[in-house]
Amino acid sequence: MTQPPQKIYPILQTTQAPDLTPALGSVDPHVKMAEIYMAEHGTATALEPRKQKNLTQVEMTQSITRKNRVALVVAPEWTPLAPPYGIARMAAISRHSGFATQCWDINILTMHEAGCKEYWTAYEDWKWTEPHYSENIHPKIELTVRKYMDEIVAWAPTVIGFSSWYTNDTCTVWMARELRARLPGVTIIIGGANATQLKVSDMSVADHIVSGEGELWFVRILENLENPTETIPHICIQSKDQRVDLDSMPPADYADFDLTLYDSGGISCEFSRGCIANCVYCNETVFWKFRARQSSRVLEEIEIAYRSKGIKAVWFIDSLLNGNLKELRAFAEGLLEKSIRVNWTGYARIDGKMDIDFWRLLKKSGASGFAFGVESGSQKVLELMKKNCKVESIEQNFRDLLAINMHSNFATWFTGFPGEELTDVAQTMTLMWRLRNSGMGSQSSGTCGLGHGTPLELERERFGVHKYDWSMAWTTQDMRNTAFTRFVRFKCTNILLEQFRSHSMHAPEKYRPHLQYPTLKNHYKFEPGSTDWTDDIPWEKDFDYEIIKVNINPVADALVNEIWPFLRVMWLGAGPFKFHLEFDPDQDLTDFGYSRYPRGGRHRFWGRYDFEINDQGQWTADFDLGLQADPDFDNNPTDFHFAWKHTDCWSRLTNNEQAVILNN
Repeated sequence: MTQPPQKIYPILQTTQAPDLTPALGSVDPHVKMAEIYMAEHGTATALEPRKQKNLTQVEMTQSITRKNRVALVVAPEWTPLAPPYGIARMAAISRHSGFATQCWDINILTMHEAGCKEYWTAYEDWKWTEPHYSENIHPKIELTVRKYMDEIVAWAPTVIGFSSWYTNDTCTVWMARELRARLPGVTIIIGGANATQLKVSDMSVADHIVSGEGELWFVRILENLENPTETIPHICIQSKDQRVDLDSMPPADYADFDLTLYDSGGISCEFSRGCIANCVYCNETVFWKFRARQSSRVLEEIEIAYRSKGIKAVWFIDSLLNGNLKELRAFAEGLLEKSIRVNWTGYARIDGKMDIDFWRLLKKSGASGFAFGVESGSQKVLELMKKNCKVESIEQNFRDLLAINMHSNFATWFTGFPGEELTDVAQTMTLMWRLRNSGMGSQSSGTCGLGHGTPLELERERFGVHKYDWSMAWTTQDMRNTAFTRFVRFKCTNILLEQFRSHSMHAPEKYRPHLQYPTLKNHYKFEPGSTDWTDDIPWEKDFDYEIIKVNINPVADALVNEIWPFLRVMWLGAGPFKFHLEFDPDQDLTDFGYSRYPRGGRHRFWGRYDFEINDQGQWTADFDLGLQADPDFDNNPTDFHFAWKHTDCWSRLTNNEQAVILNN
């Protein structure tokens, strides 16, 4: 994998990166990294691969008589945080192999020049897909993209390589068609996450679609173009048993990138590929087997950019930085020993073996914070996911980060995993609440998707998921977990996170949660009756969230009660409040897109929730909601309209009662 993983998982589409210190230093940015590397290290030892079992080296043959010219391109849209690592890595391999090579990050250039920068945000990602892209975005960016396509054509490459993600797929396909028309005979290669999942919207635009780690196929294709000895297939699939030796390749080459254009003022890098976990929803465990680079090689790559480009930050694209704690410790100690002063960050896994002294060392070496895939606050759901972590370790890691004043951390969550019940949703919201004043800078919440090739997708029956989709999305066999129930959970968890920004945050202002979905505020109104919000709320394991007892149909019976975990957790933490929430199918589709809201047609969910509770727990509810959707798989109707008014009173547990529940 050679691209940042936050846009690889459908379930993590809401993820955004932590803050990094921007700006370049005074070092001449035009000094070639390769020249610095050669002068300080020499080629013999620098490229000598480490010997490990079951790793495949990337073998490159240098030549001064190469006839092919390679253009490497990134189309809009992708993160503006740092230059794309995959392109920089491929550029190094291509140049080391003797090919004239030029990189074009048309994504970052278009973001700065096209006058529509607002589309380069995580909550707008769905707008880069059809039909919205062609109608609204392409007319705004076409002139800028064509400007740089003219440069590519003038440079006259014989090979063009694209990195493709779900957000830039539409533009990539369009550019490939246009460039082929203008450069007859050019060989077009598409790699990246979208190609790995075989989701390129038009496979025919490329001569080769590379699924898997791209380096081996890239070298093989280039060598075969120089000296044809085989027929390279259209779809080039890496064996799942094959692992590229990350230490057998030259350092990523950033010579063609203007780092001042990127938010971090730094570079991307990778410490490892794959993951040590076996989470059943994640395609990382399917496509990549874990291996880490030697810390010395990572330090070499960063030092080149630090001395030649004056970088101030490094964004690691790994699925997890702490898969090999020994090498991570050596890396942190190496930064200190070499006096390389950069802020660095990336994804990390919750790990009970990382004590406060370990976190303190990482911070001292320049770590500014990490993005954690927490996902759920329910131990039951974490075990169903095979996350192999404990809720207690999640809390401890974040409290240690708070203790050392490392605030620029990020957590991703998602609801709707098969087997997740309302109690589990409430426990996730409870953990969100308990962590909001810890070393948590920001959080985002999405919903569960069936990642391509994952156990969750391939073994639906084992997880209680129906083998066919319903209402254009997956659903459980009991019809109680559908796209509509997941959308209610999506709204409620994000409303909860949005409230954290302005209430009881100990973190400095710049580290507080941003508004992940700015338009969400138009869908609800929350009026707290008190500013004295509690820090910790109890783990309620026996509360009955099936408050509305009905027998309409399985879809309706689940939907009418989806709101209760949010209302209960807010009362436990915030005390009295008034709350109004709307679900309007047209507005929801406009604001959140197809990836989060069930697609249009006759699938329409609408609702109005009004709720008020006082500090004594006396509450009044007035709900009105309905659904228009396909019949279930046995042709039973799922449509309903439900109006409900009710008053009741809630009580809080005593401290002794809370202790009994926690001890059990």
